[in-house]
This record gives sequence, structure tokens and C-alpha cells, in this order.
Amino acid sequence: MVNNNTNNLNTILNNQSDALITFIQDFIQAEVNKHFKAIKIFYTLDEVSNITGISKFGLKNRAKKGIIKLNYNGNVVLMHKTELDRLINTITNKNTFS
Repeated sequence: MVNNNTNNLNTILNNQSDALITFIQDFIQAEVNKHFKAIKIFYTLDEVSNITGISKFGLKNRAKKGIIKLNYNGNVVLMHKTELDRLINTITNKNTFS
């Protein structure tokens, strides 16, 4: 009987220990993710359109005119983060009233 109770207690403690370890690992990972987010380098035209409010057609048109630079990865059209930042600054400056 004592041996059976000891085994039950060990099982309970092991389960609780595993649950606690998992909880701590998840907590630490969530904290790390808050402070060290991956920096995105390239954005799709859909993402750029959502961020800037400029249609995909408008973005492609600006690229044809040489106003912005787009990158191509096969059939996928992308914009580099620095170009997106430049575009956002241009839009922001045009909409700023002094």
C-alpha cells in the first residue's frame, strides 16, 4: 500500500513538474518574443498596399515611373523595408501641414 501511494505521489509530482516546466518555457518564450521580434526585410505588394493605402496597381505604376523601387523574386513582387520606409516618409511629409 505504501509503495503504491509513493508511486502515485511520484506520478503526480512528475506531472506537475512537467506542467510547471512547460509553463515557464512558454512564459520565457513569450517574453523573448515581446522584446526581440524578427525584423521583416521584404514586403509583398499586398502588405505595402495595406500599410500605405496605395493600390497594387498604383504601386506598380509608381515603379514604372521610377518613383519607387520594387524587387522581384520569381513572379513575386516585393518591396525592401528601406524603400517602404522612404515611401511612408514621402506620404507622411505630403500630408503634413505646417
